Amino acid sequence: MFQVPGSFREKECARLVRLRLPTVALAAALLCALAVACIAPMRIPTRTRSVSGTEQKGKVELDFLQVATTTREEVEAKLGWLDAGVKGERLFVARWAESGWGVGYAVGGGGPGAAPAGEIGGGRLWGIHTLLVEFDESGVVTSSQVVSEDSLAKALSAWAAKSAGGEVDLYVPVRLTIYHRHFSDGAFPEAQLTLTHETLQFEETGEGKHNFVLPSQKLGRLAYVSYFARGVPDEPGVINHTLHLRERTKAGKKLTFRSDVPTLVTLVKYLAQTRARTKKKVTT
Repeated sequence: MFQVPGSFREKECARLVRLRLPTVALAAALLCALAVACIAPMRIPTRTRSVSGTEQKGKVELDFLQVATTTREEVEAKLGWLDAGVKGERLFVARWAESGWGVGYAVGGGGPGAAPAGEIGGGRLWGIHTLLVEFDESGVVTSSQVVSEDSLAKALSAWAAKSAGGEVDLYVPVRLTIYHRHFSDGAFPEAQLTLTHETLQFEETGEGKHNFVLPSQKLGRLAYVSYFARGVPDEPGVINHTLHLRERTKAGKKLTFRSDVPTLVTLVKYLAQTRARTKKKVTT
């Protein structure tokens, strides 16, 4: 009996998930026709997983959210278990992974010991969702939106530019823990970002051969990095981004890293106030 190797299944599952249905179904049908073992996406009961790892059955219901009506207390009562840990009076961030699809593979052949058709072997396929809810000074909802992974930094930047969340307090340097992506071996060693009014300092654990200090006005944009391309697990507690730099450093002209959402929010706010300060200097 021939079985598809695990490494092949994983690569093929990732490729199929990136395709749009019904393209997925067509691709799966072709794969089934060409191989004894067949891989295909399959509908399964929906489950939701929070940042802390708690799982519940079903989808997240957001119909209760109403602008100018829903209060923060109601939001926290119903969505508190999905809280991403962002501290702010005017913003609530919920984040979760949702799965309504799995990857099944059927092993045929009809010989002794053959697995029954439709055997589930690939596990669940998870998608990450982030909800941003903004409040007025009275704690009443002014807006809510579910944003995709590749739009999260942009949405947070727009929020930070309105000064709704206030600036990062840099009276003393702010230290953020991130995990720096090494493209040579795929590792994510722990590193520290130290934010000050004038500079951003990067320090990596170990030899520190990528360490650098860069003037804050030399910092560029943040861009999301796909977990399929960069090996980030499908966990709502982490996300990958690349910080583009306007000057070459020991780490190159970009810094790709993994972080939690509160760290990302702090960095987005820091970049927003840095741009505002730089713009003010140019115009005065």
